[in-house]
Amino acid sequence: MDERQISIDQSREELTDKNAQPGMPVVYDIELDALIQHGVTVTAWMDEKQQRYLRGAIHGQVFETKPAEKFTVEMLRELSDLTMPSVRNSGLT
Repeated sequence: MDERQISIDQSREELTDKNAQPGMPVVYDIELDALIQHGVTVTAWMDEKQQRYLRGAIHGQVFETKPAEKFTVEMLRELSDLTMPSVRNSGLT
């Protein structure tokens, strides 16, 4: 599979709610920051079909979300569900 890493900032941009109130935290940012604070290395990817997905790595294990046309909050929640057992086992919760 031909894939390339894209910036987390681009994934944040795709998820930015243009109608959100300025200064209010975005759900995506809160969830992404929580994963990072728990030691998960999060990267954003795009395959040759322009499908986006997230990868999360912790303690040598790599988890990957299902691909989609754009980044979604549900995708981030999927990554959280995949990685949280490893986070809990590490004692970082």
